[in-house]
Amino acid sequence: MRAIVTGKTELGGTHRKKGLAPRTQILADVATELAKNLGMMIPPIRAWRLRRPRTVGELEEITTEVMEEFAFAPFEMVTACLPAAELRGATVVEIGPGDNVVLGLALLALGAGEYHAIDRFLGDVRSPRAQKLYTTVARVLPERMDVPASAVPEAGNFPKVLLGSKVFLHRRGIEEFRSVPLAGKADLVFSYGVGQSVASAEAFAQATAHFLKPGGSGVHAIQFGPMGPWTEYRNPLTFLTVPESVWKWTSSHRGGANRLRYHEFLALFEKAGLIVETETLEEFTEEEHEEAWPHLDRRFSLAPRDSLRVRFAKFVCRKPGPESRRTGSPS
Repeated sequence: MRAIVTGKTELGGTHRKKGLAPRTQILADVATELAKNLGMMIPPIRAWRLRRPRTVGELEEITTEVMEEFAFAPFEMVTACLPAAELRGATVVEIGPGDNVVLGLALLALGAGEYHAIDRFLGDVRSPRAQKLYTTVARVLPERMDVPASAVPEAGNFPKVLLGSKVFLHRRGIEEFRSVPLAGKADLVFSYGVGQSVASAEAFAQATAHFLKPGGSGVHAIQFGPMGPWTEYRNPLTFLTVPESVWKWTSSHRGGANRLRYHEFLALFEKAGLIVETETLEEFTEEEHEEAWPHLDRRFSLAPRDSLRVRFAKFVCRKPGPESRRTGSPS
């Protein structure tokens, strides 16, 4: 973690500004994350951790705000690029849904033909709280998306009754994408807040191109901000001060932040042969960026400053070829 306090160099680098946070605090968080990562290498601990609830499993109640965050924000991101009318009969692939497949329910209600979920850490998608989310969203879908109630899958038995016919769950990492029998079959590949946590961003980009039909669309919203304990720091860029040689040992077995920046994802999608349009949804403030920049690990201090400013962005990727489905603009 370079340039944490004023004075001597800490783990390399020269300090040019007052430190972002006490060195002891950053070291303590690094040590904790290292221990958690090492723990995930022990089979019993890993099995226990994967059984623990995440996302919806932590929610006390399904509020309007919860539905917006977990269902309608990502859903409307997708339908802005592939309009509802164009989803009828489509094969859609979601990367990293976590422990619920509520977007599958919503997309099937709009007429999608197949929904595929790919996630190494796919949780219990039929947990009581996941079922509560399905039921609540199903109740408001007809009015919100202007679809008949009869088109919405039965929430109380979702996704069980549709497994193998319209819903397909692939419990494997995106690095194993070639083992999923979807090469060139998808009209749409999407994710929401997942790209920043994949172990291989290159595989993430390649999988998008691999699954898509010619003319198909990939839509990925990617966060570039802190995760876990790093969200507690006053300056949200503090997590980029930890040296890369240390950081990789805090997240290699846990799906933690890979810390790739905006320009790196853009390059990987283009390298995979996709035509990419982007939209910046949120930025770090100028003050946050200027305060953190002198202290960043060398990898980030050499990165384009415009890229470092991006906190949340949408990547709309089209696979060249005849249009299989009409694609809207990313805005």
